[in-house]
Amino acid sequence: MNLQGVCENIPIPATTIWDIEYFNGLAWFATDMGIFSWDFKSEPKRYISEKFSTTFRVLKPLKNRLIVAGEESVGYIENNTLHHYPSFKFDISKDGNIRDITFYYSNILVATSKGLYELNLAKKTQKLLKKFKASIASIETDVDNRVWIGTENGLVIFDGINFTDVSYSSKSGARFINFIHRVESNIFVGTNDGLYVFENSENSQLLVKHIGTNNGLINLESNINSSIYEGGNFWFGTSEGLAKLQLDLEDGFSDFKPKLNIARVLVNYREINPSDIYSGLKLNYSKNNLIIDLDGISMEDPESVTFQYRLEGESDKWSPPTLNPTIILSNLDAGDYTLQIRAISGTKKISDISSFEITITPPFWRTWWFYILVFVAIAFGIRYYFRLQIKRERERNYKINLENKSRLLALEQQSLNASMNRHFIFNSLNSIQYFINTQDRVSANRYLTSFAKLIRKNLDSASEGDNVVTLHQELERLELYLSLEAMRFKDRFTYKIENRDIDLEQVTVPAMLLQPFVENSIIHGILPDETKKGEIVVTIKALGDQLEICIDDNGIGIDYSLNKKAKFKGDHKSQGMEITSKRIDLIRQMWNKDYELIGPFQMTNPDRSIKGTRVLIKIPYENLEIND
Repeated sequence: MNLQGVCENIPIPATTIWDIEYFNGLAWFATDMGIFSWDFKSEPKRYISEKFSTTFRVLKPLKNRLIVAGEESVGYIENNTLHHYPSFKFDISKDGNIRDITFYYSNILVATSKGLYELNLAKKTQKLLKKFKASIASIETDVDNRVWIGTENGLVIFDGINFTDVSYSSKSGARFINFIHRVESNIFVGTNDGLYVFENSENSQLLVKHIGTNNGLINLESNINSSIYEGGNFWFGTSEGLAKLQLDLEDGFSDFKPKLNIARVLVNYREINPSDIYSGLKLNYSKNNLIIDLDGISMEDPESVTFQYRLEGESDKWSPPTLNPTIILSNLDAGDYTLQIRAISGTKKISDISSFEITITPPFWRTWWFYILVFVAIAFGIRYYFRLQIKRERERNYKINLENKSRLLALEQQSLNASMNRHFIFNSLNSIQYFINTQDRVSANRYLTSFAKLIRKNLDSASEGDNVVTLHQELERLELYLSLEAMRFKDRFTYKIENRDIDLEQVTVPAMLLQPFVENSIIHGILPDETKKGEIVVTIKALGDQLEICIDDNGIGIDYSLNKKAKFKGDHKSQGMEITSKRIDLIRQMWNKDYELIGPFQMTNPDRSIKGTRVLIKIPYENLEIND
């Protein structure tokens, strides 16, 4: 491919030539003074008409006609005569002035400074296809019958339905298009940034060449609609003269991929040897800012080379192509990265990809061993905190237990005092004296024996460390007490202890648990009623996982008893039930046992008469065998 400048004077008496065509062996010129034809021998012939303005923009051969266009009208030359299409008229203020025309199937497309129009020669209709913000300079159809539209703001392709913008260069001068010319399957686009050559293939377009000053072009800025192809030469006008491009279409257009070079590397704004990046960079977390200057070497068009990069480990996408040859990587996080860089020529040829390994070491507080230390410290802190809380809780519980034990001991002592109060002892001794005085030695001996056993059992319970006895021992003590009271209050009440298949040796209860309730039944329930014989029934039975001890009497009931106690003023005040109730509450707290005291409560007959009083004690038991 050879490119050279050619200049020659042509005898056309016009100041501006807008278009040139060869038709019927003549050279035709569209000028600002009309249309001229020239046979290269005699003087040029001029064609003008009152139906046209003197300025003609376009010449396009169509079969045996040469289609011509002024700024406002379209016509044709046939048999060396200028004709006018009366059906087609353009208002410059509304439609814009005509810039170029092309043939689209059987119609004519007209490009104006304001839009694209379709002229139907058969129907003689004129239709606006699209308004453009930027003026159209040139239009051309390719081998797929697509329309290439060159505007002052880029290249657009119309496929009969859609208008598509073509991206081919980021330079502003490349977007100002002056002409579009088709040579076989190639499209030549003249811009203010030189000549761009596209290869049309299967409804697509590929930029294959950019011709600029590096290729010998005398000036980058081309002239509007100033191109022609003839005899293997492509001629076009520039702002500094006529250029000729010799084409060899069989060999096609060659363009080599660019080469990429690292020119400079800065780490935290300090320059390092560029070769260091090829062997890999290992940087401290405080040196995580990189600036890399690039060189893209392209002999064809170095100014059109763009650059892209991607940083694997942060993103898998390539950055947008840019003419800026500097890559800035700021505040990189700790980690391993692969930086890939490539250069792209103006014809979209891509260089070999350059890859570089970059490692940013983390600060010590982001290392695995620091995380382990923090985890261990937190674990020890949590362990210490919970151990401290457990210790405090134990100390608090120990203190509470000591207090509860002290209270329990005091209550047990009070319970013992209550069960062996001076009234009971005095009354018992009086009973013994009575039996002796009445010469009832058998009753005296029996009473004295039972009284001695009761005292011994009370004293034995008081000497126990935990003051806990088996239910069998507790019932023995209770029966001794009942027998003494039954002998003392002869014929006033009877009693009965019922065991419903409970192994009494396997159940433990607090000592002196039942006596206060039985004493209360005798003194406040049975003795006040002299009209009937009293009865006390103690029942032991299993219910679920609890043992129920029920103490029933047929006395005067709670309401009547309370009224009598309110009126009675004596020196004996029974506190056994209150003490036992407090003991049960403390045992529930200290031993976490589900002890429950229900009552005393009053029982009634179906006729709502008073039946007596009941006390219900529920205690948990373990290893109790129940025989069904």
